[in-house]
Amino acid sequence: MNRIVVMAALAFLVAVPARSTHGAAPDRLAADTPMATSAGATFTAPAGWSVTRRGSVVVVDPPEGDSHLAFVDVVAPTGEAAAAAAWAAYRPDAKWPVKLSTPVAPKDGWEEVLVVNYETSPNERVAVFAVARRDGGTWTVTIVDATEPTWEKRGSPFSLSVSSLRPKGYVRETFAGRRAHKLDAARVAELRRFLEDGMRQLDVPGLSFSLVQDGKVVHCSWSAAGARLLVCR
Repeated sequence: MNRIVVMAALAFLVAVPARSTHGAAPDRLAADTPMATSAGATFTAPAGWSVTRRGSVVVVDPPEGDSHLAFVDVVAPTGEAAAAAAWAAYRPDAKWPVKLSTPVAPKDGWEEVLVVNYETSPNERVAVFAVARRDGGTWTVTIVDATEPTWEKRGSPFSLSVSSLRPKGYVRETFAGRRAHKLDAARVAELRRFLEDGMRQLDVPGLSFSLVQDGKVVHCSWSAAGARLLVCR
């Protein structure tokens, strides 16, 4: 009799599908789908993935179910504090220590960007990091909490969501309908100053650039260590 009960219990467990750590398994997206965080930041969720929401936390899961991508809106004084608050809201049991916090150049409408990497054990075989982006007083933190096999397999859709994040109301700049100005000495000098300033900031030993207008080379120069070596017109 006991053997029958045990076999029936095992059969029941096999028949019941595994549940997501974030609740009942939601429907999978049929196509890449535009989404928004609670603060209005926008991103693209990949086809075949699922999306669940818990307050300020949006979790996007690949089909494997063993990995997660979270978007969390927080108000914090710094990127490090924002990342810590985002983890507390998404997964308070996670205790990986910070390995490195790296500021990166903001773009796509963001005012500040910080990448936070964490110390993990090789035996864990996980990919764990956070990207904190600030728009005004609000940070939108992207958390990658993945197993290495799924991260390697699903790298492209992970990248799609992470790189598609934009602030609320962001409109991509376009040159459509704008009138191009003719190059003159003042505009050429401004371009040269911009490039030479970038050389100094990034410690670039040398650069060359040319400007073409109406099918003709109107300016070319080669600079090294702030000294112009060659200028041709």
